[in-house]
Amino acid sequence: MVILISILVLLFTYIGINQLIFREDFELNLLNSPLLPIPETGIFLLSWFIPILELLAIFLLLWSRTYLLGLYLGIFLFIMYTSYSLGILYFASYIPCSCGGMLKFLSWKQQLWVSLGGLMMAILTFYFNKTVKKV
Repeated sequence: MVILISILVLLFTYIGINQLIFREDFELNLLNSPLLPIPETGIFLLSWFIPILELLAIFLLLWSRTYLLGLYLGIFLFIMYTSYSLGILYFASYIPCSCGGMLKFLSWKQQLWVSLGGLMMAILTFYFNKTVKKV
């Protein structure tokens, strides 16, 4: 379970810090998204809110008292990103550049698989947590 939590922490650390460092690029990519018909002010707030939630998930996952809450937040974030990736790939009027995505060097399909893998890790961690407590 510690290994799965560590992988989730590393993944959220990379993604969250990357989105903050390149926040303007992240914001521009959100603005160009065919799935987010949100005014510029909303996109600006979203470009800060998402990485802050990812960093919050990290801090929650690091402490034994709060890691379950961090796991819930991580699952929520992975569900949202997986849904967004599916929407881009299969329902959007066009597929934007993946350069502002979760992992800049991956295509949208590859990002979808990483997101699904992260979601499965988070769900497995949640499952193992329940199983270990019953024993």
